[in-house]
Amino acid sequence: DGLVSSGVPAGKVVVVPHGVKREDLCNENTWDELVSARAEARSALERLVRSLGINYNCPENAFTFFFHGGLLRRKGIDLALQVFKHMSGFDDDYTQSLSGCKCWWLDDSAPKSCACCKEGFALCDEENPHQCVVKGRGNDCGKPEAQRVPPRQTSGASVCLIVHSIYGDEDAKNMLSSIKSVHAGIPIVHIPADLSQADLAALYRGTDALLHPSRSESFGLAVAEAMSCGLPVISTGHGAVLDFIDKDSAWLVPAVDSTCDQAPCDAHGKEVFGLESAGTLTWGSSTPDQLQIVMEEVIAASSSNGLAAKARRGWEHVRKTLTWENAHRIVLGRLHALMNEPKAGGTLMGSTAAGS
Repeated sequence: DGLVSSGVPAGKVVVVPHGVKREDLCNENTWDELVSARAEARSALERLVRSLGINYNCPENAFTFFFHGGLLRRKGIDLALQVFKHMSGFDDDYTQSLSGCKCWWLDDSAPKSCACCKEGFALCDEENPHQCVVKGRGNDCGKPEAQRVPPRQTSGASVCLIVHSIYGDEDAKNMLSSIKSVHAGIPIVHIPADLSQADLAALYRGTDALLHPSRSESFGLAVAEAMSCGLPVISTGHGAVLDFIDKDSAWLVPAVDSTCDQAPCDAHGKEVFGLESAGTLTWGSSTPDQLQIVMEEVIAASSSNGLAAKARRGWEHVRKTLTWENAHRIVLGRLHALMNEPKAGGTLMGSTAAGS
């Protein structure tokens, strides 16, 4: 879409999907075999975590979300942590204050002033930098009660969050460590270890849903791997993942295009990784409420056949389409098409001049 919107003819753009090597992860041949393997996987997951010297503090029978990816704002870890902290009952007050300034904040560090409110925040009145509310919550900034925004009510279900990441930026790492230190006992298990494919498969098998609120992806390998293991997927309904998922195979969080104004972009969305862009860079933004609604829908679906039915559709789709054999076929087909396209001089690209 980005290439086409920049002027490249749509006929010149061919998407070659990534492949998932099932035999390295969840290599069950039938859905029933996979369901059977998942039934025994929770205890194996707990043993794996403890073998790494990490405290496994998920409540018994808790619905367990799995975040797999970089601790980066681009990956949506800040949004995942904010919503999970509230759903798990450890966010008794969403408002941080300092010298009369109140903001809904993403971590447990108090802001210096309301002027420092970042993505997800709105300044009520530029003339009054001590009054902020969250964007998109329908609050009237003219009313005093708008100074504190009540959090969305939760279902009260027992939940756990397992985070596997071996890289990230300092802000996100500090956010995670701050939440775990300030809220002792919060059911978040952080695995910073580089795992084998077999151990990674244990995480996909032993959890209840992949939590993937990414703002921007070039593909979304974690989503594809999760689906190949029969794990239900919660993903932002935006970007490259929509090449291979839809509302019938995953739970999609609504998102809108917004300016990419934080890493890896510059503050104005004009550069990415230090390289200048031809236009304003955007990514998909979701609100905490939107993510929480979908997470609770998934928990509710676990008590019916809805969760397994959608996960099975995702599993079947990945098995059929996201294979390296399919990627190889698309590449060869495109190369043959290019070789048979006439060049400007009228000859074929695959032709050679006589005697050359």
